[in-house]
Amino acid sequence: MRNHIIMIASVALTGCVGTDVGNPETSNNDGTEVVFTTEVVDDPTLNGLTVRGATLEEAWVTIDNIELRRDCSASNAEIFDGPYYVDLLADEKMPIPIELGDQDYCRLTINLSPNVDGPEPLGQRSVFAAGTRADGAPFEISGVSYVNLRFKGARGNSIQVPKRTLGNLAVFSWVANGGIDALDQSELAISDLDAPNLFNEFERSLKEDSRVHADGNRDGRIDPDELEPIAIPE
Repeated sequence: MRNHIIMIASVALTGCVGTDVGNPETSNNDGTEVVFTTEVVDDPTLNGLTVRGATLEEAWVTIDNIELRRDCSASNAEIFDGPYYVDLLADEKMPIPIELGDQDYCRLTINLSPNVDGPEPLGQRSVFAAGTRADGAPFEISGVSYVNLRFKGARGNSIQVPKRTLGNLAVFSWVANGGIDALDQSELAISDLDAPNLFNEFERSLKEDSRVHADGNRDGRIDPDELEPIAIPE
């Protein structure tokens, strides 16, 4: 069973600034919890993702902070600082507790940024994904990504943040939709330094295809009754 979610979380985040204090065994069940996954809803599997023959076997991100705004015309963000090192394919999701008021928000932003002390396989990178293409060729995508994933309400202008919130970060969407199908096997180690154009395509897919869902049964997965997102990319 995968449970090595080296998120420097669950962090008790009070007010607008959090502190990375290790990996507590308990969570704030009275407040809001955020967990992360990566799923292409077509064909999720227990040990990764398999879509149209391609399989995702590892997926990690470094989240610098989570930001919520009540009024997008004002500087009133509630910022919950990491870093959070997130294994998106872990069986057991370690929640990030955040303390929110009883109101709606106009924007939710998940900011990815590298950190010098990241665990392997992240290291000093903010994104790492690896798996096999449909033809069996291994691929790897990694890089120093400063991506701001900005979300708005899916049903209007506001986001109603549920007690258990699930961020679906689409690190596999680009591969699943054929992004690497035409590449030679020698080109399948994709990084921001060695293949910046391809890495930019990956980042664009990550921004456009990520979603935020409610996790009503707290299992860290997108179940059939949770398919409709509560927040979509701006």
